Amino acid sequence: MDWMDVGKVGLSSAAFGISCLALWISHRNWLRSNCPIVVACIETATAQDEAFIAYNLVVVNTGNRPAVNVRLYCEDSDLEQCIQPGPHAGKKPGSTWTHVKKCFQEDAEIPVLLNGKSVSNSFGFTGVNQQSFWKYNSRLKITLRYADLDGTNYRKELILLIKDSVAFAGGMWSMPEETKK
Repeated sequence: MDWMDVGKVGLSSAAFGISCLALWISHRNWLRSNCPIVVACIETATAQDEAFIAYNLVVVNTGNRPAVNVRLYCEDSDLEQCIQPGPHAGKKPGSTWTHVKKCFQEDAEIPVLLNGKSVSNSFGFTGVNQQSFWKYNSRLKITLRYADLDGTNYRKELILLIKDSVAFAGGMWSMPEETKK
């Protein structure tokens, strides 16, 4: 075997190795870009000036594949540190606390969340003069767990900001009609 044959074999082996690496990178990028991307946020449901703001917890799949078995988790201690002390902070059945807490229970699992779709649930309110459930501008730490249709599991940590979502800096000329009620 002469040096030309060794060079050809070496060059062919290097080309094959580079092709395998390119195939692996392409497959990895395809898996990363073709998956569900589920996020949650707190949106203003209705507002009456700055005296009362009702919120919805919204879960959105912004990815390009459906998500299954979507669950939200939150520690009670994290919830409690965001609650305004006062008459609405009670944990009685039917209270705002129980409605908010239901969002993080097992029976609130979202079986299928199609790509580009969202679901929402009422999620407390803020007001003035101790007539508030949430502390305005508080941050709530949650965990999202979900899977894709192939069974790949995902886990995301998020911080939700309890704040009016219509005016991100707190000022606007007038209330949009869809949030006035």
